[in-house]
Amino acid sequence: MTCPNCKKIIEDGSYCTNCKIDAILYTATERMSHVLYNKGLACTRVSDLSGAIEHLSKSVDINKKNVVARNLLGLVLFETGRVGEALGNWVISTNQQKENNDALRYMAIIEKNKRGLDKLNDVANYYNQAIIDIRENRSDIAVITLKKAIEGNPKFIEAMNLLSCCYLLQRERGKAMQLIERVLELDANNITALSYYYDLYPDKGRPMSAMLKNLKGGVTSTAPTVVTPFKKVSLNEPKQRSFHFAEIIAGVVGAVAMAGIMYVLIFPTMNQNHALQVGNMQSQLTEVEQANDSLREEHETALALLSDAEYRLEQMARDREEQASIQDRSIQVMRAYDLFNQGSLLDAVDTLELVDLTGLAPDILERAEIVIARAYPVLRGLLFDEGMSAYRAHDFAKARVDFLRAYRFVGDDYFLTGEILYHLGWIYSLDIDDEQSAAYFERLIEEFPSHGRVNAARGRLNHVLNR
Repeated sequence: MTCPNCKKIIEDGSYCTNCKIDAILYTATERMSHVLYNKGLACTRVSDLSGAIEHLSKSVDINKKNVVARNLLGLVLFETGRVGEALGNWVISTNQQKENNDALRYMAIIEKNKRGLDKLNDVANYYNQAIIDIRENRSDIAVITLKKAIEGNPKFIEAMNLLSCCYLLQRERGKAMQLIERVLELDANNITALSYYYDLYPDKGRPMSAMLKNLKGGVTSTAPTVVTPFKKVSLNEPKQRSFHFAEIIAGVVGAVAMAGIMYVLIFPTMNQNHALQVGNMQSQLTEVEQANDSLREEHETALALLSDAEYRLEQMARDREEQASIQDRSIQVMRAYDLFNQGSLLDAVDTLELVDLTGLAPDILERAEIVIARAYPVLRGLLFDEGMSAYRAHDFAKARVDFLRAYRFVGDDYFLTGEILYHLGWIYSLDIDDEQSAAYFERLIEEFPSHGRVNAARGRLNHVLNR
């Protein structure tokens, strides 16, 4: 068997000793996460944003490294007006995959539009203020504030649902119905809007969601080609000139006489000057060579100093980067610790698992150990109990998801690991997935021989293999 995570060959069983994961559970987790992502994607295509959020949230809960599902979840949340949650998912996504990630492009678009970002911040403030006004029985003021919020973000579904509620409290059914239908056009299965709709019209069928059409078009342009003719240029040949013979003889005689004078009077002086010039040039060449040698030595010394300075600068830059990295990772650990103290255990663990703890200060490491030591037992207990409740209610799809999530935090709990393997084997046997079912039962029998479920697992395994 090949490990799906590190691609190493697993010689015995399904446990990878290289990356410390169970290959069968890892594959099943990835498969379930992709199935939920596809369901969420299908929901977006029929304007079922609530269903999309539900499926995509489960997808990233099962496999936190499913970057595509997390990016789509952020887009759906942003579409419904939940900007803060959308940005949070994109930040987690960029921490998991720093290159070729669409989330980087989404956040860059938002950051470039400072005015739009300020507008969204105002919308969130209006919505929060409206909630305070409603709690203090000031629904008329809340209506005004919510209208401002919806004006700033026409797709803010939660604001439209809250404004519908205010209209219903004021017995303005017509205005409420307009907003309800508008919400259902954006999100066909929005539970809040549907409940209001059926309260107003219990005998009326649900409204149809709006259909979106893509318009395609193109613009082409042509440019004329201009050809400029070359200018032709002609040259007139010069006229030939003829000389008289006497003039030629006189010229030759004069040239010979001049050569004699130069040989007697000028050439000796020229030879002496030439010798002096050669001597001077040799001296100058020697001086230049000596100067070049000196410059070469100075240049080599300067290069050595420069290389040493560059090394020290690079070392300082590496030290600064390391310090910045330690600071960023320490902040992430502190954020996970705060989430843990606020009761958001799953968010705390998700945040912490993305952090490399190498080189962090002892007090920071202590907080990380507290989160792991206290959150893991609680999460595996809660998720296992949820899985058992769904299992007893015959909701096997939910039970499988909960058991897989619980296995993530099971650690070295012998009893709980055996229980999860046993129930997963049963769920896959009920789904007629004999290969997966047999794998879970066989692992329980081989790796947990003293577990109380072993005999029952053998009986069910025989049934699976022989049917």
